Amino acid sequence: MLKQVCSMSTSRTCPWTALHLELGADDKPKRSLANVLRLHRPIAIVDEAHNARTSLSFNTLGNVMPSCILEFTATPGRAGNPQQRAPPRECG
Repeated sequence: MLKQVCSMSTSRTCPWTALHLELGADDKPKRSLANVLRLHRPIAIVDEAHNARTSLSFNTLGNVMPSCILEFTATPGRAGNPQQRAPPRECG
């Protein structure tokens, strides 16, 4: 995949920094899951999102660079969607 990205580049050097890839000591992209995820920009799905409010959670999601983050929770928040406060029979 990284070779394909380089071949798409019009310059002599591949724009690793523009892709936000982690580089190794040789200034080439590291072979890592994080770099593969950055290339694909996946949708991140976070279950029980109300528990994922730590700096570690935010840093991890930031490092993956998802195209969007979809959060699920069964615990209603204090504000937000009025359906969160509605009993299930009213949400039908």
